[in-house]
Amino acid sequence: MNDQLFEQVFQLKFTAKQLTRQSHKAEKESEKKKKLVLQCIQKGNLDAARIHGSDAIRKKNEALNLLKLSAKVDGIRSRLEAMKATQQLTATLGNITKQLSMAETLDIQKVSNVMEQFEKKIRGHGGCGRCHGQINELCYIQYGSAGRC
Repeated sequence: MNDQLFEQVFQLKFTAKQLTRQSHKAEKESEKKKKLVLQCIQKGNLDAARIHGSDAIRKKNEALNLLKLSAKVDGIRSRLEAMKATQQLTATLGNITKQLSMAETLDIQKVSNVMEQFEKKIRGHGGCGRCHGQINELCYIQYGSAGRC
């Protein structure tokens, strides 16, 4: 199951990158068509300018739609990664629960060791505990760039 999930996450990440590249390509084509519109107008060829203008608008819309689709695919990938982390945490909690139930003899040292393992696992899967420094640094940079230092 984990290998299949990893493969799906990889494929979704790859697909999102492809869609983003296609979006950038369509955006560039739109810009080329806009330049052609200007050239045709300067030459007095209004019919060709309208055709190129229509193409430019179509390519611009295509680029936006591809970018939206890329964001949706990336969101799905993110949810799958979160699901995988949740499954891992659930398995860990299940093991800890078994260990706690085995400690029915109420040996305080064993219970204490199991609880320490539990806390380590929770801290390891928390995510936010590892990035407080980065968040604070980003906020400070943004605050400074807003001219409020």
